[in-house]
Amino acid sequence: MLAALLPLLFGYVVAVTYVFKLIPLYAGYGGRGSLRDIAILYRSHFEALSANLGSVALGSVPIVFGLTAVAIVLILVQEVLLVRGLFVKRPLNIQPRIIKGA
Repeated sequence: MLAALLPLLFGYVVAVTYVFKLIPLYAGYGGRGSLRDIAILYRSHFEALSANLGSVALGSVPIVFGLTAVAIVLILVQEVLLVRGLFVKRPLNIQPRIIKGA
């Protein structure tokens, strides 16, 4: 069970760090990182956040947000595959298939 919880916890930490800490921090946000405050930041002050982020980011703002979304999707896929691999029963003595005449 612990082997399943560790990838979930680490994936959660990485995703939340991107969305709740790194992007607001680089955009100049100095307030608390609570769910309510970050939701207000993204909803009400998105233009200012994007402008500030664009002034410090090496790439354009759509690329930063797009790559963040890609990273989160890849984290989710990796977590699903890892946890599924832990719980799918497979025989341990699988012999490799040898194809003759190939």
